[in-house]
Amino acid sequence: MPPHLRMFLALLIGTASRPEALLQLTREQCDLKHGVIDLNPPGRARTKKRRPRIPVPEFLRSWIESVSFGPLVTYKSKPILKINGAWRAARNAAGLSPEIVPYTIRHTMATELITRGVPEIEVASLMGHAMPNLRTTGRYVHVRPDFLANAKQAIDEVASAIDRVAARSMVNFNMRANSVLDSTAKDDTPMHKSQKTVGFLPEQMVGATGIEPVTPTMSR
Repeated sequence: MPPHLRMFLALLIGTASRPEALLQLTREQCDLKHGVIDLNPPGRARTKKRRPRIPVPEFLRSWIESVSFGPLVTYKSKPILKINGAWRAARNAAGLSPEIVPYTIRHTMATELITRGVPEIEVASLMGHAMPNLRTTGRYVHVRPDFLANAKQAIDEVASAIDRVAARSMVNFNMRANSVLDSTAKDDTPMHKSQKTVGFLPEQMVGATGIEPVTPTMSR
């Protein structure tokens, strides 16, 4: 995936938010000191599609820190209104069904949180769903030390699981790649030096494994 799509997907996993809210999310809305993201930008009226305040999962901090100011999801340093094209390209490359859309991640994360025993009221608050007892307390709940603690922990657990799967996938990829290179070498076919170094350990391929943000160093 290109960097802007990786950022978008990390935000989807880390917030379970609506895609349009994440495309509009800015660095200024992310208070890392207090560990809170306000999905409702300044000046925007609160609508039926609530954009709540949510906690910052630990895995998402490095992604947010990689942006100095402005929108978190950008392409060529410019904000993005729609991400459909990049999403379709990545989905097709992964061989996934056309039914897999950004909203699928939101629904999947809600399912994961419920499956992992996160209280319904926390899931509702994270997703921006209206609940009677959240109407009056919702504006204050984010100042509590245990603010959506169960939801935050569950999200980090999901991120860790994805990281482990990605690491195993990279190991399997390198084993297959090295096998191909070995068979090619036996045929005495000339190979460029760079072709002989395809295999890397997962921890060496930081930019290509897990869910770490891509930095200039990783790109090199």
